[in-house]
Amino acid sequence: LDLGDLAYGWRVAELAVTVASMLHHEPARPLRALETIAAFHESASLTGAEARALWPLVVIRATVLVASGWRQLEIDGD
Repeated sequence: LDLGDLAYGWRVAELAVTVASMLHHEPARPLRALETIAAFHESASLTGAEARALWPLVVIRATVLVASGWRQLEIDGD
């Protein structure tokens, strides 16, 4: 069993992870993330606080991934 994701938190954090991943995997189509955000909002309406927090959470997620990648290269450059 992996209970690592079992926690209370903002649902918008999951959306931020998805958006950060989309921006990484489809850098030529950054506006496509807006479609995902709109679809999420249609299915599970974001509150004002969640909407305001989304972009900072995306930036934080991307920053952590970059830092983690650099560290992994230090450990194993191959």
